Amino acid sequence: MISQKQKIAVLISGIILLIFGVRFLAESGIFTKDHSLVVRPSYIKTVSVARASANKDGVHFGGELPEQQPWGPQGFTFDKNGDLWIADSVAHRAIKVDDNGEIMQVIDASNVARTITYAVPGNDWIALLDISNIPPKIHFYSYEGAFLASTNIPEGWAGSVAGMSTDSSGDIFVEQSGGINRYRISLDEKYQGTIERVASLYSEQAPEGFTENGGAIQPIESGFTIGSFHLLEIAKDGATYWYSEEYRNNEDGTLSVNVVVRRFGKSGDLERYMVIPFSDRYTFVDEQGIVIFPDEQEVWFMLTKKDGVEIKQLEWRKIY
Repeated sequence: MISQKQKIAVLISGIILLIFGVRFLAESGIFTKDHSLVVRPSYIKTVSVARASANKDGVHFGGELPEQQPWGPQGFTFDKNGDLWIADSVAHRAIKVDDNGEIMQVIDASNVARTITYAVPGNDWIALLDISNIPPKIHFYSYEGAFLASTNIPEGWAGSVAGMSTDSSGDIFVEQSGGINRYRISLDEKYQGTIERVASLYSEQAPEGFTENGGAIQPIESGFTIGSFHLLEIAKDGATYWYSEEYRNNEDGTLSVNVVVRRFGKSGDLERYMVIPFSDRYTFVDEQGIVIFPDEQEVWFMLTKKDGVEIKQLEWRKIY
């Protein structure tokens, strides 16, 4: 027969296991205190680049006055060698950094550009998107830093460009917010572009689960209210990557906001998800702050901080 002391000991042990079990789940990001889905992201790799100072080069920030909103680096990408490039927007340049965050190369566009938001490395050039110019422009530089040419893009693209990339053909692809429109810019020998609207992510390239007029019908489940939800990428195996901005009004009057990337299989089943901690950023960074390699299932994002930036590869959370 179990004595009173043994009962008390078993009860205490159970309480301790419960406390540490809930703590483990909370810290792993599976549950929050109110049992809502996901909060804490985890990372596979981080590249930290310090803020520029009098003694050392780095990334730059502007607008740091009480009446202004601070701003800084806007986007990043990787070249064919896997090297990391950051659009150091305030300094009107693109910088290549190593895994230790040290600047290896600088492409200075301050003499022609107003704001660099994308840096896209091609085979023998690097293209810098200058969306604040009138009209907006793409500037081309050699990898040695020599200016090659500029080409104009439509004024209507200002404020709506959500992605810029290139392929082995040397053409440039520009996507507007949500993948609604996707354009190919074919370059001649003088780097002047012929613009053609090509299949958007919402049209003939998309797998089943889309309407003919481009509306997405992929359902999702969340304990938050969905503010924005659209397609980011499509993998070769038919899997899709979706971006959502989700919010919830808390009982204490505060607002909780999540940015979530979800991967759905070709059949439409949710396979994995991850939370992008955008609320932790020092300056605003839109979708150009996310880079996805859909076939490798890699997702990277840029977290701006007061003392620099961190480029992070996020770890997926599996659905059980």
